[in-house]
Amino acid sequence: MPEERVIAVEDIDQPENFMRVASIHDDWDAFKESIATHGLLVPILVRRCGARYRLIAGVRRTLAHQELKIPTIRAMVYDQGEEIDEEMVKAHENFHRSDLNPIEEGEYYTYLASRYGISNAEIARRCRRQPARVAALMAAVGGDPNVKDALGVGEISLAQAIELNKVRDELGRAQALEWARRGHMNARALMLWREHREMGGVDENSEEIARMLTSERYQQYRTQAECYFCRKWEAVEQCLPRSICEGCMAILGSALELYQEKLRELDSEGKGD
Repeated sequence: MPEERVIAVEDIDQPENFMRVASIHDDWDAFKESIATHGLLVPILVRRCGARYRLIAGVRRTLAHQELKIPTIRAMVYDQGEEIDEEMVKAHENFHRSDLNPIEEGEYYTYLASRYGISNAEIARRCRRQPARVAALMAAVGGDPNVKDALGVGEISLAQAIELNKVRDELGRAQALEWARRGHMNARALMLWREHREMGGVDENSEEIARMLTSERYQQYRTQAECYFCRKWEAVEQCLPRSICEGCMAILGSALELYQEKLRELDSEGKGD
């Protein structure tokens, strides 16, 4: 069993793998102020390694002591050689103290799988999490980087990330991610949209559609209009509703003026007779 001691902060080595990376400084000033005012309420966990200590849990508390220049810290110390599942202890503390960033959690599961060669089910058992959540977060970490980033900063939910990573074509996934970010599509809407596209074969023909969307003629069609008379492409704002460019319209205007002038001349000649 660990023994509570007061040890020097400078004798503590950081763990190999942090569970908290992006969120390690969340509410940092308030956290440090609490320690400075009330002291450390929950001791950190370390393992003794010779004359030094390896940190198991308590990275934020240790960093706060360093910044506050508090030389010692309360710690629960496991002796060298004492049997302990360090990863389970670390996971238990982080999961049950406050919510982790979902990407940090997924990256931690990925680390466990790589480091110890264990299955998702075993990771779930050790960390006391649902196997489905472990699998979903690991898939999110290994999926589309843009979806991963959006999940990490809280722009989308895990359920939305799962559906987005099921979209097989990059073009469709990028568009759906933008809709999800703006709050236009929840997870169920994303699922129905994806299934509808798959039934229509849109995802299978996405490369051809992308080529069409970026083709020169299609770009001209979207930003330019073809003059009905001279067949030249002109900017849309320079074409009239009937797709006649300004040049041809000027010619037509001149012709119309000439026609009207001739009509007036003929009319004058008729009245004179």
